[in-house]
Amino acid sequence: MVVTIVTFVVSLSILIIGHELGHFIVARRSGVTVEEFGLGYPPRLFTLARRSGVLYTINAIPLGGFVKMRGEDEDAGEGSFLRASPKSKLAILLAGPAASALVAVGFLALAFLSPHPVVVDKGVRVQKVASSSPAEQAGLKPDDIIVAFDGNPVRNIKDLERYTKGHQGETAPLTVKRDGETVNLKVLIRTHPPAGQGAMGIVITSVTEMKSEPIWSAIWDGIMITLRLFVITLLLPILLARGALPLSAARPIGPVSIARITGVAMSASLATGYFYHIFYIIGFISAALSVTNLLPLPALDGGRAAFALLELIRGKPVDPRKEAWVHFVGMGFLLFLMVLITYVDIVSPIDLSKLGY
Repeated sequence: MVVTIVTFVVSLSILIIGHELGHFIVARRSGVTVEEFGLGYPPRLFTLARRSGVLYTINAIPLGGFVKMRGEDEDAGEGSFLRASPKSKLAILLAGPAASALVAVGFLALAFLSPHPVVVDKGVRVQKVASSSPAEQAGLKPDDIIVAFDGNPVRNIKDLERYTKGHQGETAPLTVKRDGETVNLKVLIRTHPPAGQGAMGIVITSVTEMKSEPIWSAIWDGIMITLRLFVITLLLPILLARGALPLSAARPIGPVSIARITGVAMSASLATGYFYHIFYIIGFISAALSVTNLLPLPALDGGRAAFALLELIRGKPVDPRKEAWVHFVGMGFLLFLMVLITYVDIVSPIDLSKLGY
């Protein structure tokens, strides 16, 4: 529990600071006065510092952060956000998601620079053996690595599946590696196995080895995973409609699930000594934060950017009071949605065994 809480707080703080730093830097470069950089949402707990007119604060609700700019809802004179050009507003609002994407690429690159599991064509690992199955009767055990089937080399899962389909109803010799030794067995390949079991009665997985990637390869993989998440999110309705993704893949997760996921990842990293797990999860969550904030929903960066884009097209801004009302209603809806997602996370928690840790 302690590991989960500490990991969640530290991870979330990193993600929030990275995101808000994007807004902060571009706002100041655009001539907009930043009044406060807050970690968490008000009420304020205490002030860390005041530098160059900016308050750096820690706030009571620890599920976000903010950069408070002068004149966001009404013209407050020189340095007001509302006085900035539409292009500057767009740059400021999109800088947060852009910074989150950079944080994602950075942590994903760290994950691939660290020793991490890579699938190798060196056999197929047995995860589970069904009770009273031909595999159990033949002497197969969990963690055995099948390297040959009837004299043919087994490099990967596809090889084993192809060989078993061609030998149904037969007893086939298997060669397995067990604790560094070679063991020869004979297993019946069933034609009609019981429901939920395969022809031999085993659950298999790929063989992996711990490897580290060169820095440019690691950065490239980080970029591609981040881009892939963006594309999948944009195409999600189409993928769900076509059945290319299960409905469960579209389930949103809230702070409770994020805390559990980061806690499990950190526990795995501490247990193995490899910090690939936690680096990867932080990177993936940051990428998700980036794409979520780009959605054109009121109160999110994407929703506010839509108003700036509309101002750029029209040549004049939307009435600030009307825009503020839209974002106020949107924030209320998002808070309700967050409460609902948190409730679902508690009463129907996600299956963390699928993380592979």
